Amino acid sequence: RIYVSHRAPINQITSFEAGGKPAPLIINPAMGVFNKLNGVYGIALDEVGKIYTLIANTATNNGAIAAFTAEGQRTGPMVFTGQNDAHFAIDRAGRIYVVSQSTRIMKTFDETGKETTPTLTAGITPHAIAIAPDGKIYIANFLAVMTFLPNGQRVEPTIRHGNTMGGTASPTALAVDSGGRIYVGYSEVGANQGLVAIYETDGKLRTNINTPGGIQAI
Repeated sequence: RIYVSHRAPINQITSFEAGGKPAPLIINPAMGVFNKLNGVYGIALDEVGKIYTLIANTATNNGAIAAFTAEGQRTGPMVFTGQNDAHFAIDRAGRIYVVSQSTRIMKTFDETGKETTPTLTAGITPHAIAIAPDGKIYIANFLAVMTFLPNGQRVEPTIRHGNTMGGTASPTALAVDSGGRIYVGYSEVGANQGLVAIYETDGKLRTNINTPGGIQAI
């Protein structure tokens, strides 16, 4: 099944069968959470099929990550991020990793919503975060993709953006596949085009894929 999060004014999560047929599941994540919304941002699924999304509040500059069952029922605690410009990822154990552009800090929360370790400095304007199957943490900021061990230790590779798309591109999306390959999505500033750069586990470029529009997520 395919899940899609919609920003304002829709503020919903909708679902589709693999062939594209709309599925009956529609989630209204913000109900009972915030009165004023900027939208529903991002979506992630964990190993057991729970659905996570970030709900942003324009009135208080706050955000909350909420979890839902596959049937659309709220489950577990809310994780309040303190900012509405956050990006998040989920690991196999259900831990939630939240990085904020404004604070430049990544925080970790356990499955109960309690803040835990590690807490990391994410660099200048962090745009995206991804967790590898082995637990490594990848953060894409304005200058590079940084790699951390699950305990927070900084390790290689460091993937520097350099002259990607002529040096005018900004990283806007990040993903890691089951083999550990790293996918970085770039959107060119002021232009409606993008690029997905695929790197091996050691940070060497494997290939580039040009896209016809800016990239929101991978």
